Amino acid sequence: MLLKKKLAVLGLAAVMTVAFMPAMAFADEAATGSTTASASNAQTTTGTAIPDDGQLASTTYTLTNNLTRSLTVKNGVTATLDLNGKTLTNTADNHTITVENGGTLTITDSSSTKGTIDNVSHQKAAIFNNGTVTIKGGVKITRSKETGRNPKEGGNNTYYNIVNNGTMTIEDADVTQSGGYSSMIINGGSADSMLTITGGTFSGGINTVKNDDYGTLIVNGGRFTNQTQSAIMNWNKTTINDGTFENTLTASNDNGIVSNGSYANEGQLVINGGKFSGKHLLGTMTVSKNTGSVDLNNGDFTGITDTLVTSASETETNKHYSVEKFISGGTYKALPTANLQDNVAQATVTNGTSTTYAVGEKDIQKAAEDSGNTVTVTKGSVELTGANAKIVNAGGKVKVDGSNVNVGATVQPNASQTIKKLQDQIADLQKQIQAAASQGSTAKANITSLKSNLEKAQAELKEAQAQVSEGKTLLTAPGQVMNLKAKAGKRSAKLTWKAQTENTTGYRIYRKVKGGKYARVKTITKATQGSWTNKGLKKGKTYYFKVRAYKSITSGELWGAYSSTAKAKVK
Repeated sequence: MLLKKKLAVLGLAAVMTVAFMPAMAFADEAATGSTTASASNAQTTTGTAIPDDGQLASTTYTLTNNLTRSLTVKNGVTATLDLNGKTLTNTADNHTITVENGGTLTITDSSSTKGTIDNVSHQKAAIFNNGTVTIKGGVKITRSKETGRNPKEGGNNTYYNIVNNGTMTIEDADVTQSGGYSSMIINGGSADSMLTITGGTFSGGINTVKNDDYGTLIVNGGRFTNQTQSAIMNWNKTTINDGTFENTLTASNDNGIVSNGSYANEGQLVINGGKFSGKHLLGTMTVSKNTGSVDLNNGDFTGITDTLVTSASETETNKHYSVEKFISGGTYKALPTANLQDNVAQATVTNGTSTTYAVGEKDIQKAAEDSGNTVTVTKGSVELTGANAKIVNAGGKVKVDGSNVNVGATVQPNASQTIKKLQDQIADLQKQIQAAASQGSTAKANITSLKSNLEKAQAELKEAQAQVSEGKTLLTAPGQVMNLKAKAGKRSAKLTWKAQTENTTGYRIYRKVKGGKYARVKTITKATQGSWTNKGLKKGKTYYFKVRAYKSITSGELWGAYSSTAKAKVK
């Protein structure tokens, strides 16, 4: 029979799908027919032998040759399987590895070639888990006889590579499927299930990873590629903290790299990071009046080529699912104005001929750390620290290293440090080129590389000097504060440093306790002052201090480098 499910999927054109769609909208599982594999019962492990019936005991098994056998981990058993670069294939019409409820299995590979778990039977998985499974060591997991070609053509041998109805952690694996009819990995569907992915490569299936009914999916890393529907399809609860997600489909596709929806489920999708490339980021679907939710807090979405959000269903019920204002962070090729939360900070980031848009303080801070950028804050409130970029306040509430930047003003923090670093780099490259030239023709390739780096550094220097110029005068920031010392007193700490008058207006003093963050505690407006006493401190507590010089200019302030840290344990 042709199996179809309420697959909340937005195709690969969208990296993800928030599932809320009609039950018959997408095919997801195997067609009729069967394929069998020839069996070999030769013993192929070191140490404890795998029994002929494939039931593992609580020990470690290491393959020494390819093996055709279906393995089972029973309740109460804790086993380890080391593929050792070999291939494990199922016996006819069985899952390759089955872990029962209460069973625990670790799958790894200690070799450099990396082994494979394969399944060649219709509607059977390489790994079928109802217990606890950990996969690591770069293990390969596939269905080499998969016949599913597209959502409408399953052929006679199609299914998931991995089925998880228990608890599974994938630390490092290479999971691939050539088909486009079944999802490649399914989490949940009939029981509470937890799948955590921290690394590996995952490619194929109608959806690369499908988080189904009752499933909880956490992605902390890995590379996910799909060319049929979605890299990640979520029905219940998914959190993406990091990773690379790609939809490589070139044809017209209104699905998303990530799909999200709700059936009888939560339909909760949270994106805290990652890099996403495809036509659309997010596909939304519904098959009921349950409303799902999407929270997009951070990530790189500059690879999205069309609208950020698309809907895979135009059904009447789809109106119950809204993702109008779900974005509080991220970096974008085009500003997703309609989806931004109210009052969220926004900035235009230019670097040469490139323009992107940063949303939220975290992404604006990241952009501000690149000395090649000009970051123009257009809306919202941000407090930036350690910035190297040119910062322009074009309509927001902006602080740079604790100092307000007025609307219409521009500051270039760390300008002199950036320029000095590039000047030193250029001088060093020139010396290296001269030295390499004396080595004759053998150094030709090295000279070419050095010259390329030199040209790049010279271009960066020119850009940095242009960014920090006011009129035609190069602005020079103060030097680093030197000789900072802290002397403990009675509920106080006295700081002393070497005062400097060149290019200096005054000093900012920062303080923290162990495990805390530095905060500005004092501004000194005299360049000649070289001491200050911090009173009212807690007896017996250790405080850490650092000092930074600043120079006031008409468009804001320039900053010197932080001093070394001084500490004092208060009496």
